[in-house]
Amino acid sequence: MTVYQLLLGVQYASIALMLFMCAYITKKWRKPLHGWLFFYCIATLINNAGYLALMLARTEDAAVLAWQISYLGRVWIPFSLLQFVLWLSNAERKRWVSDILAVLHAATYFLVLGMRYNGLYYPSFTFVQDGLFPHLTHTNGVWHYGFDALIALYIIYGLTQLFRWLRRQKNPRRKKQLIFIMASILTDIFFYVLQLF
Repeated sequence: MTVYQLLLGVQYASIALMLFMCAYITKKWRKPLHGWLFFYCIATLINNAGYLALMLARTEDAAVLAWQISYLGRVWIPFSLLQFVLWLSNAERKRWVSDILAVLHAATYFLVLGMRYNGLYYPSFTFVQDGLFPHLTHTNGVWHYGFDALIALYIIYGLTQLFRWLRRQKNPRRKKQLIFIMASILTDIFFYVLQLF
C-alpha cells in the first residue's frame, strides 16, 4: 500500500464518519446546539469530499473545481464551530455579530469561487501533479490573511469561553463530557494550525 492509497483511505473513512455523525446528530437533535454541530459536520463532509476530488483530479480544471467544492464547506467550519461553542458554553450571542460574520464567510467563498478572476484570496495558483498526489499550489492574498486572522480570533475567543464554562461546571459527569468536547475542538484547531504552516 502506498502513502497515496493510505491518504485516499483516510479521506474515504472521514467522509463515512461524517455521514455517520450527521445521522447520529439528526437522531439526537433537541436544541439549537445540535443544529450548529450538524452544520459543522455537513461543512466538514463537503470539505472532505472536495479534498478527495482534488486528490483524484488529473487536470487543472478538475482540481480548481474540487478546490472550490472543498471551500463550500471549509469556509463554514470555523463559523459553525464557534457558534456551537457559544451555545455549549452559554456565552452571550449577539445576532448582528453572527450576521456580519456569516456575510464575511459567504464573501470568502465567493472570492474562492471566482479565484480565476480576482486575486484577493489567491493572487496566483498552479496545478501540480508531482508529490504524493495532484494538488494546487497557491500564494495567499490579502483577504486570505484577513480570514486567517479572523479564525485566530475565533480560536482565542472560543477557547476562552470553553475554559470559563469548564471552571464554572460543578457536575463531574458534565465536566468529563466538556473535557472530551474540548479535546475534539483542540484537535480540530491543531490540524487547522498545522495546515496553515
